[in-house]
Amino acid sequence: WLAAANVSGIGFTAAALMLKPDPDEIRDDTKRLVARAQAFSRATRLVSTVSTVAADYKVHEFRQYLFGHDEDKESQRLSESLRKAQDDQERAGLIVEKAQNESEKEKGIALANSARFRVLETAAQLEKLSTNSSRSKLHARNAERLLHLARTNGGVYIKVAQHCAQLGYLLPK
Repeated sequence: WLAAANVSGIGFTAAALMLKPDPDEIRDDTKRLVARAQAFSRATRLVSTVSTVAADYKVHEFRQYLFGHDEDKESQRLSESLRKAQDDQERAGLIVEKAQNESEKEKGIALANSARFRVLETAAQLEKLSTNSSRSKLHARNAERLLHLARTNGGVYIKVAQHCAQLGYLLPK
């Protein structure tokens, strides 16, 4: 939180210095002053939102450190189970392909169906776990904050948000 407060303080100070009008500007150019005030407002919203998002991720990281990683362990267990079921399904397919008679082929088909059911069931459990995880909720909450920032500030903020949304390596899944 202290780091977020420092960033906010720096942002406010820099924006306040930008607002200090020259004596010549006061006479004729109120439009420039209004534009600077609007820029200050946008900069303040940006600093505030980025600080809040950063603090939210740090709090989540700290909670994970304090209270353990049960979601991560369960996710790893399900991922391993999914890999094993997929391997079993592949082996069953090979049995069917290499079957010499109908009884071996039927056995391979039964094994393949069983493995396929396990793959589908495990994948569904993994999907349910990932959509209900605290990390997914954290990402959704911060995405809403950034969307609100882009919509409120408008203009180039919307274009930057659209660009960032296309960068798969930058944003989490």
